[in-house]
Amino acid sequence: MATSLENALSCGVEREALRIDSWRRSARLYQMAGALLKAGEAWLAAGDKSVAADLFFAALDDRRAAELFFDCGRFSEAGISAERCLESASANSFATRIAARLVQAAVFNELGNQTEATNIVKEVRVELARLNSSEAQFEQAQAWESLARFGCRVKRSDLLRLGYEKALIVYGHDFNLQRLRCAHDYLEVVAGDQILKYSIEQRIIEFKKNL
Repeated sequence: MATSLENALSCGVEREALRIDSWRRSARLYQMAGALLKAGEAWLAAGDKSVAADLFFAALDDRRAAELFFDCGRFSEAGISAERCLESASANSFATRIAARLVQAAVFNELGNQTEATNIVKEVRVELARLNSSEAQFEQAQAWESLARFGCRVKRSDLLRLGYEKALIVYGHDFNLQRLRCAHDYLEVVAGDQILKYSIEQRIIEFKKNL
């Protein structure tokens, strides 16, 4: 006879399967309607980063396409997306340009070109250090998050922590929902540092009070 725990786990698995199936059905409907960005979002919610990357690329959302291609191990396509993103830089925000440059750095790092990767990161950190209050607050925080994600991709805990800590500060009370989401992302990638995990958990509790 199944225990209550087994029943609960079974129900949880079934609910997750239904959730994923629902997103997949929505994604297919969006694709049929030609709504590529919405289809990409739905596939991403369903857990299929590779299909989502293809759709974002087709929809010219190269920032997200580049990062997803990299996370799927499709490094050549990540580089192509990042380059295309930078080619249209005049129409993009500085946060988008920084994200694209850091994907390029991650690709170089993966391919063993440490010198080029290091040079890009140095340039980006100089640009981030020059940001001031005249820049858009939300974009500043996004740019710092891009540095954090880069740190995660190349296993640089110092850059990961710097990026997330700066992003949380810049989001501040004005963008509390994004700050809360950022804190959860931060918590998910912290490994082994129990003191830091506790600190992030306490901040999440405080951020929730502001909802």
